[in-house]
Amino acid sequence: IAINRFGLKNVKSEVVYNGCPVNSIKVPIENNYKINNNVLTLLTIGRLAQVKRIDRLINAFSIFNNSKSRLFIVGDGPLKNELMELVQKNNIQEKVIFTGTQNSTEMLQLADLCIFPSQNEAFGLVAIEAYQQGKPVIVFNDGGGLTELVKQIEPELIINTELELSILLSKLNNELISLQTEEKQTMRKVFASGFSIERMELHLNKIYRQILNVRN
Repeated sequence: IAINRFGLKNVKSEVVYNGCPVNSIKVPIENNYKINNNVLTLLTIGRLAQVKRIDRLINAFSIFNNSKSRLFIVGDGPLKNELMELVQKNNIQEKVIFTGTQNSTEMLQLADLCIFPSQNEAFGLVAIEAYQQGKPVIVFNDGGGLTELVKQIEPELIINTELELSILLSKLNNELISLQTEEKQTMRKVFASGFSIERMELHLNKIYRQILNVRN
């Protein structure tokens, strides 16, 4: 995006990804939400603002229409009332839980699938947080930084439309165990470990030294 926006095609450039703190695993809070093993638990986290496009997830979840599923929307923001009205309009209020602001590390432990429907997200810290716990992440193809991250590890979980998301949810509901293998979880955790604050510092330091050498 930067190359296209700023005309950098003939300029040497590289991406330094944000460094992310390592989240400590805490005691799950599933008892507060009465989750059981027979329920497909979907979760999204973020400020309830336009860029997060939670409306796309709500619409797709409505089309999916699986009685043994729950959608947790974690966060708060200016669009909360509008999104709650959309849930009621789609008549899925019994399956959608607005939790308000919560500890993301704890909430992620509840999820079978993490879905972040943002449009043109700058980076996608929440995806790395999900990967730190071995959780699969679904995003839209116009998700910006989120899409760039997911493309590197599970590109099959990048979708284009609300309808496509609902179809994918139906498929994954039947094949969920294939996403929850120890091998898949380890793969995601290893990927997330590449976004440490220490690695970001080393990468930036390397670039600064290269610039100094050129100037000298």
